[in-house]
Amino acid sequence: MTGEKARMSDNYAINEIDRRLAVLLAAGTIEEVRHSPPARARVRIGGWVSAWLPWTSFAAGQVRRWRPPSKGEQVLMLNPSGLPEGGFILPGFNTNQHAQPDQRPHATVEQMPDGAKVEYDWQAHQYLVEAPPNGRIVLRVGATELELRSDGVTLRTPKFEGVQA
Repeated sequence: MTGEKARMSDNYAINEIDRRLAVLLAAGTIEEVRHSPPARARVRIGGWVSAWLPWTSFAAGQVRRWRPPSKGEQVLMLNPSGLPEGGFILPGFNTNQHAQPDQRPHATVEQMPDGAKVEYDWQAHQYLVEAPPNGRIVLRVGATELELRSDGVTLRTPKFEGVQA
């Protein structure tokens, strides 16, 4: 290889390494979500939109969790080896559009778009499950079901052992 060809080859390699490093981590927003298996989303970064990529669920073994990202949610796209086609999405960055639901350091809070909320405050030792006025909360164990609504409570069970003081 001549000196000029070697320099061109070196320049290409350096440019390719630089390009891959530049896209190892990329901040963007969710452009589109596909919920059917295999669940995937597309990320918008400026004028570019990614291919369909998986997102992290933080539990995908024996314990599994489902919380798909929302359109417009800020995410971090991680691209191993700097190749976006092999990337995945790390969702969950609060923004002005999607503000944090709480600020207490001793509470875990999940706020839903309809106003429902699931919260545990370990300082107050309180677990709170809150549904909107037209919602309901259902607890089910086998054939027994307890349903809470704003207009009443229903208990369905094959055997009721009575109320004890």
